[in-house]
Amino acid sequence: METIQQQLEQYLKQKLHFTPAEHNFYEDGEAFYIYKNSEQEPFATCDIDRAGKLRSLDYVEPENFGNGALKPTNMPAVAEKFIREFHPDGLDRYKLQSVIDLDDMCLVSYGIQDEQYGLDVPGIGFSLTITTAGEVVQFQFDGSEPDIRYPAHIMSSEEAKRAYTACTDFELEIRRTDTELFRNGDNSYRLVWSLTEAAIDIPADGDEPGDVADYREYEALPDHPTDTDAFFRLIGISEQHTKSEIQTDEGLRIVKWQKPSMADGELDFSEAYALGMITVHYDSANRPVFVFNGEACNEEEPLNNETLQNRALDYVFCLFPDAKERFTLEVLAEDEWEQYEEDVEMEADEEELEDVEEDLIEDWEEEADAEEVKDFYFRPHLNGVPIGDNQLSVSIGLFSGRVISATMESVEDLPPADTPTVPVLSKQHAAEILAEQLEMVLSLMMEFDEEGTTYYRLTYFPSFPATNGHVRMVDAVDGTAYFMDVGGSVFY
Repeated sequence: METIQQQLEQYLKQKLHFTPAEHNFYEDGEAFYIYKNSEQEPFATCDIDRAGKLRSLDYVEPENFGNGALKPTNMPAVAEKFIREFHPDGLDRYKLQSVIDLDDMCLVSYGIQDEQYGLDVPGIGFSLTITTAGEVVQFQFDGSEPDIRYPAHIMSSEEAKRAYTACTDFELEIRRTDTELFRNGDNSYRLVWSLTEAAIDIPADGDEPGDVADYREYEALPDHPTDTDAFFRLIGISEQHTKSEIQTDEGLRIVKWQKPSMADGELDFSEAYALGMITVHYDSANRPVFVFNGEACNEEEPLNNETLQNRALDYVFCLFPDAKERFTLEVLAEDEWEQYEEDVEMEADEEELEDVEEDLIEDWEEEADAEEVKDFYFRPHLNGVPIGDNQLSVSIGLFSGRVISATMESVEDLPPADTPTVPVLSKQHAAEILAEQLEMVLSLMMEFDEEGTTYYRLTYFPSFPATNGHVRMVDAVDGTAYFMDVGGSVFY
């Protein structure tokens, strides 16, 4: 223990204090909180294995490190210096596998390969998270021997590719080709075939693949009366409220209302979810793109679902008299709390359930910023074609029936009216374009058996090598395959 403490002090160039931690993820070894002598709270935790070597180091708040100048290509040098400090022989066995770019940090991995196929074994070796300022804020070492379970027969990459493309499905949407997401985007709105379902991987032995689906069901809005003067009443503003406002640099006008009894000092316009007051953000077209009502509610009886939905419709039709032609309403599954309770019941023993529920209810109430709500999601469309993720969300108070919160896109973030809505390319053509970019890469995947033991199986993962990313949608007019930007990540 003294050696690790001295090593960390030397590495961090400051005096440290260690205290035993109450919990340890590992069954062997010791866990510690690490303090700087001048501070009352630990800045990191660490785990020392039974051989007295550093097994993990985790900073409590790594986001406190500012932006630095290091690039992904600089990270291996920082990582190897750290590894040599605490595991002098580590680089003899474990070799650099990848540097994953996380914008202000990088995840650097050193590991081993299996002997039969030369594939990287995930989770074995060293993992370090390094900020662009050169700080190692997370370190993990696993020196166990992998249990690799090879199948008697593996399919070819071409067979895996056919299996993968058979699992894909697309939805026609209008989406903005955000340059922060798509390497070949241009920030314009396009009519695209978006990938809504795809396999996670294709098991090399031919087993049924698991898939990821992003299907949501929507229904047409009913006929509903329109009251364009009801906005203030719907969000809970009365003649008793006083108003303050400020213009921000981003072009949003921020307005806050509060009752005189709540006014006790200067308003904080940076606090959007302020309790005890009502906050509204207006865009350049004077549309309320954000609403939050943080006032207390004294009602005791919850409203029924029909009433809650009608209050949400009141709000949407107040802002958009033609809402029936512009939006569809998402058909929601079970309420969040009901689903939460079901999950708890599955995990808790019957004799412990009552105590668990009481604890969860307390947690639920503590986390609530204001009145408990029911959420409604309205999806905009243009000529019947959904507009990506630009939904209007409205949360109605279960007891007051007020609009507790509402968000929607600014006029600057909506597609122009002349955006194409009729595809030139079919869904099948989009699938063929994706397949042209696709290669299936044989890999090892970490799994857990019924006893919780870690093992590895052979599988194929989708790869798009020509893009250094992942294709997520195909232009329905010109066939451009838009791919997710993976930044400066490097794989070895």
